[in-house]
Parts: sequence; C-alpha cells; structure tokens
Amino acid sequence: RMGRFHDAWTLYVRTLSDGRHPEHGKTGYNKRHAVDGRQRYYQILLMEVERRGDIAKQVFLWKQMAADFYARSLRTACLNCALMALVSAGEQAGAEELVRQLVRTRLANAVTERLAQRLGLNLGD
Repeated sequence: RMGRFHDAWTLYVRTLSDGRHPEHGKTGYNKRHAVDGRQRYYQILLMEVERRGDIAKQVFLWKQMAADFYARSLRTACLNCALMALVSAGEQAGAEELVRQLVRTRLANAVTERLAQRLGLNLGD
C-alpha cells in the first residue's frame, strides 16, 4: 500500500534465487528455528496481487508455495487455490492447463474435479 509493490516483488524474486528449500533454509539462533525468506513474503504478496487483480502473479505465488511443500496434500491445496483464481478470473485456457497438470502429476482431488466441472471438463477423460 505504500506504492512499493515492485520493490517488494523484486526482493521476493531474489529470495527464490538462493535455491534453498524452506526446510533446509537459513538458520536463526538455532536449527529448530530455520527461516526461509519466501515464507515471510507469501501472505503480503498474495494479498497485494489479489487486490491489484494480477492473476499471473497470484498463480505464480501459489505454484511457488506448492513447490515448497513435500506433502502432496499441501501441494494439491496450493494448486487448487491457483486453479480457483484462474476460474474466478475467467482464464479458461490457463485453468484447463492447470487441471491437466494436476491430473498428469496425480495431484487432482475432489476439489479439482469440482473446479474442472465448472470449466466443462471431466477428469475421467
């Protein structure tokens, strides 16, 4: 809100370039308090890109969060959130591609199926 979104985005992208997974991230005062800079940015950036209506960056952030998780259920949840953003914005082609990705990687679930139905797709095909 301070008009520094571009600066915040640049800092976020720079944290991606360090190549460390959050679980193996930078350590605080002891190893139990490992911190990855990306996790500090997600909430703020997601709120701001949603407020701005920037679907591309919103989907990018959801996909990055999905990549940060080992648990398949968390990956699925993040990718379904990206899919919901695409569906809500009327981005048919992007949404269909993401549905195909979820099916191809075997991450699709009942939520994915419901969203696919909104797009006129059938996951069984």
